[in-house]
Amino acid sequence: MRISDISIISLKAADSAKQANLEIAQAKRRISTGLRINSAADDPGSIGMVSRLTSEIQQFLQKSAANQQSQKMLETADLAHKKVQELINSLLDSANLSISSTATITSRASNQTVIAGLLNEIDAIGLSSTFNGQSLTDGSFVNKILDGSNSASPINVSIEALRTNNIGTNTAILAAKAASDAANATTNGAFNLVGNTTSAIDYAAGASAETIAGFVNAATDQTGIKATAETRAKLKTLSDPGTISFTLNGSASGNITISDSSDLSAITTAINNISSTTGVHAETSADKTSVSLLSSQGKNIIFTAFNNDNSGTDTIQLAAMDRDDNEVNTQTISNTDGGVSAKAAVRGYVVMNSQNAFSYSMTEGAGSDFSSASSSFYSLSTIDVSSVSGAGQAKEVISGANETVSDARVKLGGIINRLKFADDFNQGQRLSLINGRSNIIDADIATESAKLARNSIILETSMAMIAQANIRKELFLNLINSSFGTKFS
Repeated sequence: MRISDISIISLKAADSAKQANLEIAQAKRRISTGLRINSAADDPGSIGMVSRLTSEIQQFLQKSAANQQSQKMLETADLAHKKVQELINSLLDSANLSISSTATITSRASNQTVIAGLLNEIDAIGLSSTFNGQSLTDGSFVNKILDGSNSASPINVSIEALRTNNIGTNTAILAAKAASDAANATTNGAFNLVGNTTSAIDYAAGASAETIAGFVNAATDQTGIKATAETRAKLKTLSDPGTISFTLNGSASGNITISDSSDLSAITTAINNISSTTGVHAETSADKTSVSLLSSQGKNIIFTAFNNDNSGTDTIQLAAMDRDDNEVNTQTISNTDGGVSAKAAVRGYVVMNSQNAFSYSMTEGAGSDFSSASSSFYSLSTIDVSSVSGAGQAKEVISGANETVSDARVKLGGIINRLKFADDFNQGQRLSLINGRSNIIDADIATESAKLARNSIILETSMAMIAQANIRKELFLNLINSSFGTKFS
């Protein structure tokens, strides 16, 4: 046996022990940190990729945080709109109570007091809705850029003021008219209705307010303008008492005995008896000197064949009324006209409403029925339900305000959903990047545990082999000592 044999075995065992010790240290470090790469030396080729992935993950985290803040801010604004919408619905309840025929002057005044309180609450919400010090619904939130979108173009948001003097409806009214017959009450005409787009409205002679409103509503999808129609008229100033009769919208009234020309309540009874066929409801004035007529659908009120059994000339007047119960113009009917010639007609008014300002310009029949005009804005702060006509107008304004707030909520909801979709995408991308980085940087605990066990065994066996080499050295020296009688140590 050569001396080098013993030396080489010992050196190899020592080298094996050293390598095993290094791998044990590495395995312990990876298991304790959970990372495969704890320094650049562990995997120089992957360090750059890990760094880039970490940066991208951080960007998605920041974008997600900004997205969440934007969502919460818009949800706060939406909550304010929701509460205002609930208050608007309460306003509508009070308006409906006031428009009811069972309401009294006192109850309508009480309803207006309730409305005043609700309007104050709406203004309070509009002024107090904030997020992180930023007012949301007072009108100052204009052209704000929201973070969190993945689109190349940023989300630009403006929230309209949620105040009673800022929400309502834009209104224009086609006036009512009384004439000798329906064809003269509405002459052949046309106008251009200019809203979101322009639409031509063409109507024939004798058209009712109901018909004209129908033409406007047929174009609502294009113009954004809605219309309602109503016909109000008043029978008044009967010249002499007697037994009278007439035909209303084609239905005969029958004989009506009037003993006092200042008490026309019998006419009211006769008209209401045939209201199911005429579509006209009647109500006697407080002093009984006149009878108010109403077609809630806006049909023409056509009064013909007026007669009084007195000899000589007898007259009665039919007046067209506006929605404030003011007389527009009056037509006098005489029994001397005879039969169907003793007639008059009232065409009602058309109320057009839109969230946006609009106008109409006459293209045919200008000046004979309607004149070109632009809409006027009526806000919630102007509503007054202390009268029947005021309650009716209040309903229009409340309806417009409700639609405005609903549309605002639709826009807010759309942006919130857009941000949610963007955040879902960001979360998915972030998880993919985290998974990709994990595949590179994270330690395989099972593999490292196996390496630790393997190298522990190698280290122990290497140390045993070194020990064996030392024993063989002693044997070799003993052999020399015994052969030459010399002791080597």
